[in-house]
Amino acid sequence: YWDAANVKLEEIQGDMITDTNTAINLYETGELDLVGVPAEFLDKYKDTDEFHNMAECTTWYIQYNCEDKYTSNKNIRYALSLAVDTQSFVDNVLANGSIAAEGLTPSLLPGKDGKEFAENRGDVLPEYDPEKAKEYLDKGLEELGITKEELESHLTFLTGESDVAKKQAAAIQNMWKQNLGIEAEIESVAFKIRIDRYNRMDYTTTFAGWSGDYNDPLTFMDLWVTDGGNNDTGWSNEKYDAAIKTAIEGEGDERIDAMIEAEKVLAEELPIIPIYYNARNFLEKPYVKGIARFPVGADTDYKWSYIIE
Repeated sequence: YWDAANVKLEEIQGDMITDTNTAINLYETGELDLVGVPAEFLDKYKDTDEFHNMAECTTWYIQYNCEDKYTSNKNIRYALSLAVDTQSFVDNVLANGSIAAEGLTPSLLPGKDGKEFAENRGDVLPEYDPEKAKEYLDKGLEELGITKEELESHLTFLTGESDVAKKQAAAIQNMWKQNLGIEAEIESVAFKIRIDRYNRMDYTTTFAGWSGDYNDPLTFMDLWVTDGGNNDTGWSNEKYDAAIKTAIEGEGDERIDAMIEAEKVLAEELPIIPIYYNARNFLEKPYVKGIARFPVGADTDYKWSYIIE
């Protein structure tokens, strides 16, 4: 390695742990040197010296299969989206400093006029409105010629295996049940299986997230172009594609304005509904030094890390 003189660790061991209690217990007993802090442990650790937090350039969203017989219907997507109270989700389910989404692209990324892109864009998403959600549901059911019971028997919510993923999925499931009278089946699967299901378009709704790869809004905005490598919705929109083409080929304010326009198209069509921008909370032993953490790109770099014996 070209810079081996600055690498001090021989190896790093990482454990894949889905149970939050197990992870915290291993940290407490010294088996782990650092660990993420789930919401239920936040109050216990947030005022300790070993607790740390930072903003992340990450958005989590509900993603719809736009090739599916039912979720391809825009009114059905609107119904499911407007039935989710994102602020309550952030405050009561996450309770970890995350922020309710106002669009796809989170804060931190640069825009124009010396402002962040998210500030240039503003809040473009439809607001939580259970009554309007019911109206959209009725319209969608009528257009599809189906009953609510038929939709319910078909609707699933694909998510991960961790305690956190299951808790979040249950919260979404409960909001849909309370506000629409529809109970979607939760499918908790391993990440590898979830990605395979995306590739095969074998899902109806799912909870997915994206972290920025580089310091520009395009790292989020080019996700949903027609036939894009990460577009697992099957959604296609000529106006959106044209705006992203301008964002790729243009310069200065022109490309920022194009991405703002693309955000509006996304918010109007709702192949996804952004829910929150993630906050990173973690515990780290005082003898751990030199870990570099970044909000964008490779989020953690251990090159310079070391342990004080």
